[in-house]
Amino acid sequence: MKSDTFNKLAVGLTIVCWLGALSAILIHPEWFQWDFEVYYWATKTHGAGLNAHDPSDVARVVASSEERRIYYPYFPPSIWFFKPFTLLPLAQAKVLFLAVKCGLLFLLFFLWQSKLLKNPTDSWFGLFCLFAYGGPILLDLRAGNVTIFEQALIWCGLLAYMRARLTMFIILIAAASLFKLTPLALLGLLLVDNTPSSRRRLVSLVCAVLVASLIAWFAYPDAFLSFGWRALAHSEVEAMGISNPSAFSLIRYVSHLIVKFTGMTTPRIVQWGLYVCLAAVVVALSWKAFLRLNLQEDDERSKAAFLACLVYVLILPRFQDYQWMILLAPTYFLMLRIQASQAYPAIFLFSVLPFGNFALQGLGKVGEYYLLALAVGVWLIYLKMIHSGARESSSASGA
Repeated sequence: MKSDTFNKLAVGLTIVCWLGALSAILIHPEWFQWDFEVYYWATKTHGAGLNAHDPSDVARVVASSEERRIYYPYFPPSIWFFKPFTLLPLAQAKVLFLAVKCGLLFLLFFLWQSKLLKNPTDSWFGLFCLFAYGGPILLDLRAGNVTIFEQALIWCGLLAYMRARLTMFIILIAAASLFKLTPLALLGLLLVDNTPSSRRRLVSLVCAVLVASLIAWFAYPDAFLSFGWRALAHSEVEAMGISNPSAFSLIRYVSHLIVKFTGMTTPRIVQWGLYVCLAAVVVALSWKAFLRLNLQEDDERSKAAFLACLVYVLILPRFQDYQWMILLAPTYFLMLRIQASQAYPAIFLFSVLPFGNFALQGLGKVGEYYLLALAVGVWLIYLKMIHSGARESSSASGA
């Protein structure tokens, strides 16, 4: 009886929070979805025959008195995705964009609960998705970013991988990469399969990416160059801490502390060297775990996909706060599968603890990299779970 009451409370809280967040966005649209405004005006700029990656060109089109230097930040061909939204006035386009994202969120919840976690009646999962890892879903809805679109494609692709449908996996991950390119790293799972078929697909993919890049270069020469230069320049001044708690960001933050307290400057090449070494350690330890998985079994392929998400988060040099939603399903999967039942509430608590930037800021400077520490902890537990499972399988077969 008490369990039913708590389950109903979890569902009720989830519904109230969702309705509250959506109501705030719809009542005060001018306060939210600022990223979508950038996409909207950049796409309008492209439609006018100008360079959407050039702030001066966008400024000639944008209908705003604000003095913002805005430009399209993603791979040039992806700007066509936003063309239908520009057929409407900005206010109506923002509502449509939000509605489409809400529909994709329902798809994501269905995939996560029913297809990946295979636990469709779990009342606490919705609440976990809202608050875990700093509330990345709410942060994305607030900012109007494309992360939910990206995540929907990524998880459809990973589901295809779990079902050994590698061609569909490649297509969906490639589609997810049209915006930020970084999801291409998840195609490293093809190396884990280590079959002639997966190797051929990987070679074909590399060739396709090169051809697509050349086509983009010739189709949008100015935009392609602007995109490349701005991506390089952006990496030099990228935010540290709460909005970008990545491993490379932490290295830069520690370097700033060294300068502050000792006056010694850490050269950028040293920072990148430390980052590469750290990423290599993560990949090497994860690779050993991947090799211990029997990828002929569906459950083992699921573990491989979830572990790949953790590696993806830990090795990318830039990982913004709303992108952390990629770890919601892998973390909850771990909570459901871990043998010690008392670990479920502990992981749940530590995951939802940093909800919202205010909570993280309340933890001081340590809180700014709490998400990274949490991801490292979950990654280590995954490694232990996989190695323990492999030993148990060996013992069983030996007996």
